[in-house]
Amino acid sequence: MNNTVHLDRKELKRPDSFLLQTTHVFDFVKGNLKAIIVLIIVIGAMVAGILLYRSHREERILLASEARYEAEKVLAQSMEEGVRALEKVYANFKDTPGGYYALMDIGNAYLANGSAQKAVDYFSRAADAVKQPELRASAWYLKADAQERSKDYDGAIASLDRISSGPREKFLRPEALFGLWRNYSAKGNADKAKEYYGMITQEFPETAFAALVKSNQAH
Repeated sequence: MNNTVHLDRKELKRPDSFLLQTTHVFDFVKGNLKAIIVLIIVIGAMVAGILLYRSHREERILLASEARYEAEKVLAQSMEEGVRALEKVYANFKDTPGGYYALMDIGNAYLANGSAQKAVDYFSRAADAVKQPELRASAWYLKADAQERSKDYDGAIASLDRISSGPREKFLRPEALFGLWRNYSAKGNADKAKEYYGMITQEFPETAFAALVKSNQAH
């Protein structure tokens, strides 16, 4: 039995499709070689620039952390010298998280020493110094605490409102609602205090905040 396959001469002469595509690619590269080389150089420079920026950024973050650590040691010995050292950290590293935390450190130190109004100023600066919503919310929350201690209830309410309504600040919403209830109660605004009492007990019924408002309501 003859199994010989007869191929058409045209089939034998037909070029391979892969070879054709490869030839087209080589022709394109050959015709645009200079442009391709320039593109490769530009991309390489961009990648190198990004890596250099990241390396420089990481180095500055580390330096800021070290400088803040040294400033905190000074603060433990002297309030005045410590504030000056932390202000220097902020001035030198305001583009890093270390600069933000330096201002927060000063605010907390003033708050612990009973200088609530000075604490308000530093927490305000810290909030303005960062773009990250989470860090900014923390500064607003501590600012509200300092304002409440200064009996600036309206200021505290304004700061807490910014936290309770923001989508990226939800992690502080229970604390913010509790603070709003507390400040409206201090102002003697029973209607608003009742409104926040309802929010706390409905949204966060199993928290310590709900237990506290219920306990207060019972007295």
